[in-house]
Amino acid sequence: MRRHFGLPWIILCALGGLALGGVALGLLQAPASADLAVHNAVGETLAAPTFVAVSSSSQTRAVTRLDFRAPAHLVLTSSATTGPKKLVLNGTAATRVLQPISALSTVNGFTNQRGLYTAPLVNPALTREGASAGVALTVKNGYLTSVLEKITINSSQGNGTLTGSVRFLRIGNWTLPSG
Repeated sequence: MRRHFGLPWIILCALGGLALGGVALGLLQAPASADLAVHNAVGETLAAPTFVAVSSSSQTRAVTRLDFRAPAHLVLTSSATTGPKKLVLNGTAATRVLQPISALSTVNGFTNQRGLYTAPLVNPALTREGASAGVALTVKNGYLTSVLEKITINSSQGNGTLTGSVRFLRIGNWTLPSG
């Protein structure tokens, strides 16, 4: 009696080829490790039960303190000389204020140099106007600890730089070192 071993070998080779193809596709589709570290840190920070941060902008020169309590309660205290000194937001109004930080989880192209993550922010409207934008941030213990966004304008109508920053002071029970 003659046995045919061809079919099992064909099936085994086909499954092996599929497995290798899946591994290759996974490696090509996986986010870069710096992007993954930033995206995870943004998610962990915003999922913390509480955090305290300070925010500032080169335009207003005022400092705003953000006291967040999950699920969506935010108290903003401003050092501005005009306007409300304290604002309490709940629900979607609170999460809307945090949207610029949340949006960092969609930015790709980060590079990591000793814990400082940087990436260009691509915006066609800025590019048309002769401007560029970028973000630099730090991640420690899996949390976002500081963010600096910078827009540089170089156009026939003028040059300048706008910056905005957020520095976290406390995340959950962890008080970050100052500086």
